[in-house]
Parts: sequence; C-alpha cells; structure tokens
Amino acid sequence: MTIVATLFWTIVCFIVVCLSRRKTDRIMRRLHEKLAHGWAPIVLFAGISFALNATVSWIQFPVPVIHDEFSYLLAADTYAHGRLANPTHPMWRHFESFHIIHQPTYASKYPPGQGLLLATGIQLGGHAIVGSWLGMALAAASVYWMLRAWVPNRWAIVGGILATFHYRIVFEWGQSYWGGQLAMTGGALVFGALPRLQRRMDPRNAVTLAIGLVILANTRPFEGLVVSIPLAIYLLIWLCRVKRNQMRSILVRVVLPISAVLVTAAIAMMYYNDRVTGRARRMPYYEHYAQYGIAHEFAFVPLKTAPDYRHEMIRKYHAEVAARTQGFQNSLKTWWETRFYEIKLNATFLLNNFSFVLTIPLICTPWILCKHRSWFVLVILGCLFVASLPVIYLWPHYLAPGVPLFLLLVTQSLRVVRTCRWPARPAGRILVRTLLLSYIVTSVLGFAALSLTDASKNELSAWATVRSEVTAKLEQSPEQHLIFVRYSPEHRVHQEWIYNAADIDAAKIVWAREMSAQQNRQLIDYFFNRTVWIMHADADPPRLLPFAQTPHVAIEPISGVR
Repeated sequence: MTIVATLFWTIVCFIVVCLSRRKTDRIMRRLHEKLAHGWAPIVLFAGISFALNATVSWIQFPVPVIHDEFSYLLAADTYAHGRLANPTHPMWRHFESFHIIHQPTYASKYPPGQGLLLATGIQLGGHAIVGSWLGMALAAASVYWMLRAWVPNRWAIVGGILATFHYRIVFEWGQSYWGGQLAMTGGALVFGALPRLQRRMDPRNAVTLAIGLVILANTRPFEGLVVSIPLAIYLLIWLCRVKRNQMRSILVRVVLPISAVLVTAAIAMMYYNDRVTGRARRMPYYEHYAQYGIAHEFAFVPLKTAPDYRHEMIRKYHAEVAARTQGFQNSLKTWWETRFYEIKLNATFLLNNFSFVLTIPLICTPWILCKHRSWFVLVILGCLFVASLPVIYLWPHYLAPGVPLFLLLVTQSLRVVRTCRWPARPAGRILVRTLLLSYIVTSVLGFAALSLTDASKNELSAWATVRSEVTAKLEQSPEQHLIFVRYSPEHRVHQEWIYNAADIDAAKIVWAREMSAQQNRQLIDYFFNRTVWIMHADADPPRLLPFAQTPHVAIEPISGVR
C-alpha cells in the first residue's frame, strides 16, 4: 500500500477514534479484563493468525518459486514419510538441483527445523502450507507471551497485534515455504523466558529458554549463535551476582534443565548429521558446499576451486551467479553498496513498508534507553546487525530471531507516545489508538490487494505457476509421468523446474534433466511404465510435448564431467 493511501486511512481512523473515544474506552477496558491472565489471549492470537494466513492462502494458494522453498519441501516430504534422509537414486544425475544433495544420501542441505514444521502441516492438514500457517500462529502467540514478561498485559496485547497483522511477515513468511516464522518463535521463547527466569528460578522457564535456543540452532544457526553469545554473557553476569546460598538452587533449577535440553538436542543433531552426511559433525549445508560450492557465504573470503559439474545450469549458478555475487562484494566500495541496498530492503520489511505505527514510535527510542532494560534489547539487535554485515546475502528472514525484540522496542516506544498530552488533552492515547486501528485496516486492505493479484502475470513467478498447473493436471490422470526439462542457453538459473518428491520411484511425476540421448534412453528404460514428456521451459509460454515427437538436441558436455 502506498504512503498516500496509508495516510488517507490513518486520517479516517483518527476521525473514527475521536468520534468514538468514550465507546473505545469501554471496549478497551472490557478487552483488558477478558485477556488479563491465562492462556486465553495466547490461544486468541494463535487462532487469529492461523485463520488470517489460511484465508490469504485460500484466496491465492502459495506456489513455491525460490530454490530454497523446493529444498524445504523435499525435507518436509522426507520427514513426513518417517525418514531423516532418502537413499541415493540409481539415476540421480538426472535429478540434481539446487540446495539439495544426492551423495551420500538424497536430502535437503538446510537444518531440519523448517522441514519439520512443513512436515507437521502435511501430517495434520494434508499440505505443507498448513505448516507455514501453524508457524505463523506459533510466532504471533509466542511474541505476545514474550511481551508479557517485559511490559504490562495491555501493551503485550498491542505487541501481539503488531506481530499478527504485520502483512509483510504474513506474505513473505506465512505464504511461502522458506521459513522465518519458526526462527521468530525461537527468538520470542528465548527472550520471553529470560526475564521470567530472573524473577523466578523455575525449571519450566529454563527449559523454555533452552527450547528456544534449540529452535534457533535448527532454523538459523548462525544468527541464533550471534544472539546467544550476548545472552550467555548476560546470564553469566547475573549468576555471578547471585548470593552463594542460592547457588545450589540455581544449579538444580536453572543450569541443569538448560544443560539437559541442550545436550539432548546436540546428540539428536549429530545423529541427524550422521544419517544425512555420514559424519556426525558435518552438517548437510557444508556437505553441499563441499560438493557444489565455489562462493562462500561471507564476503572477502577467497573463492573455492570449482568442482566438476555435470550440468550447465548448475555450473552457471555456482560459477557465475553466486561467484559473481561474492566477488562483487570483495571491495569495500561495492560491499557497502550491496549492504546499503539490503539494509534498505530489511528496513522496508521490518517497518511494514514504513507503516506509521512502526515508524513514528521509533522516534521515542532515546527516551526508553534508560528504562525497561531497553539497552539490552539494543545490544542484541546491534550484535545481530553487525554480524550480518559480512554475509553476502541478507534476506529479512535471516534476521527473524531479532524480530520479537524489534516489536518490543516499538511497543515500548508506543508507551512513551501514549503519555503525551496536548495541551491538556490525552493526545498520546488518541494517537496510539489511531495508529493501531490504521495498522489493522491498512494491513487487511494490503492482504486483499496482494491476494487478488494474478501471480501468472508476475515475471518472477509466472514459470512456477505454469509448473504448478502442469503438475496438478498430470496428477489427475491415471498414468505415471516422466518429464525431461529442456533449457535454452539463456535460461534464468533461478527458474528451476527439476525438483522431485522424497521417494522418486513412487512419485506420480518425475522431473529430470535432459542429458545425452544415451543417458535419456537409460532413464526411460528405468521408468519403462511411464508416459514420457519433454518440457520446453524457455518457450513463450512453456510447452509440454510428448517426448517421441520432439527431436533430441545435442547436449554439449562440460569439461571434467564424470
């Protein structure tokens, strides 16, 4: 929504709030009484978030577009079938793709957290997107739960509203498969348990903090480590100040529960690594980098020697696109240009396209630094920001562990705004209510507008819509299908068609890379009972034709290909 439209609706909301101030006072008092204690508000925010995300998906069903989404869907399909990894397929060279490995097992390269969330959606609702809705519900509820430990309950409700109706979060995390919401939940659990643990050394709070750390380790390991280091220092300082006669209680009620959860999680993660890569201390992410990578995740790191690639598009992605992205950032000037663009991108995301309710209150941040432990929040966010600067890609969901703390800062700032009077009237109260009502109204209108856009007309996602439509049509037929995908030399590497189910042999549709005539014949003989097609991915529009009616195009071998 444009700034002009947002300003118009804010003015409308201001008029509504002014005309109904007394009625609003009564509504706010009753709402506070109903949601003062217990699990009711947590369940309410979770329910609203789930229903909102499900409704948006019902209007326009999310189609995977990004490489990462397909990789996470492979992980979800694997876990939903009760496996941690899949055996390598005998014809695996036809199925190579981005962000997955085929040796020593067939699996996603990413940590298992997001895949488990999507697998839960498959088991409970029959589709992975249900997992994204559940993740958003958990995130909204956990943010409210966290805020209850930092601010009075009525302000925790305000923060819960900010988390639930943040339409950039809803659309980019709740309507996709590549994560963000689970890392946001992990951050909220960690920073919600911390102040509770300081007030009362309850083992439940210690376990909750440890669970939050485990979630971060299995969704955003690097960013989770970054926020964990200042947290650990803060906890150590707090423990050192505790009286000696309380040390035994601390060891039993705090240190032991946290250690038990973290040690158990570490063993489970090492077992997972062993099942996927064959080595307990080697994460799938680094196995994938060893097999395919050239560019490192951090700027100023020398490029690795290119491995032998079997397919031109995979070589093009790693040796040209990814390597060029990192190489571009190896000078301070170009590195800063890239960082500035990405900082602007993340600011737009966090501030909900510079929504007034999130932007205006931040002006009051200096007034809250000396109270409410806001300095600690800024330290954590500062560490996360600084540590993210060397990373060559900086997408908003990378910073998801810090989003709950950002919403806490906004909530604290709104508390300061509410105390303003002009000249003797409660101008701050009216302004806060106006901003919140405008936030909800503009977000709902934004949901409606973006949901009704035609995804097939979007250049970035049109191909994915075609792929989804082809998949849906062929799944309705009684036969099983094998589809060879033919790319032109000018094909965009980010438009990747070749992704398959966890159990390739049992899948209704198998997507395969077109290789030499002999290799294609071997694959056809392997899948002898399937209808064979060829997808001309770069035709306008993409065309699916019977394989027998399409002449073979010689595939130039890549130097060094095995």
